[in-house]
Amino acid sequence: MDQKLTVFFQINGSKLLNINKTDFSDDYLSRDFIERCSFHDSEILDSEFFFCTFKHCNFNKTIFCNCKFRDCMFENCRLINCTLMPYINFFQTSFLRSDFYMVHFHFVILFRCDLIEIGLSKIRFNVTSMVDIVSKGVRSSDLMFDQEIRFFRTEEDFIINSYTKIKSLSSFQSEIPS
Repeated sequence: MDQKLTVFFQINGSKLLNINKTDFSDDYLSRDFIERCSFHDSEILDSEFFFCTFKHCNFNKTIFCNCKFRDCMFENCRLINCTLMPYINFFQTSFLRSDFYMVHFHFVILFRCDLIEIGLSKIRFNVTSMVDIVSKGVRSSDLMFDQEIRFFRTEEDFIINSYTKIKSLSSFQSEIPS
């Protein structure tokens, strides 16, 4: 049975939690400070986050589906999917005016997500793919790559890799057949 993340945090607090195999849905969080929490094998569905800060959090094999993050901050977080068969970690999720600072993306897939006016600073990408992404106004600095980050069928403005950092899609040949 899915729970409300707000109720879970009211009962347990929003710091120093290990959340394992717990599903949350249909929730609205505003101005929450979530620190040193680990989510493992969990799902967060149809939820909205406004002005929330995630600091020193780990999201291991966690799925976000139909979520909205507006004016949020992810600082010193790890988004990891270490399975042999990767699944989509972010599906139809939007990030608007949100910032990622010192975040590690490892074996992460973003599918049909919106990245609008986001900041990426001191980000580490390792085997990350983005498919059907809408991206506008993405700011970036100090990006690190263990392997190329791949963008497939994106609407606007960038592919990032270890050689070019940011490159226009007009000179990018998609690796997925049309």
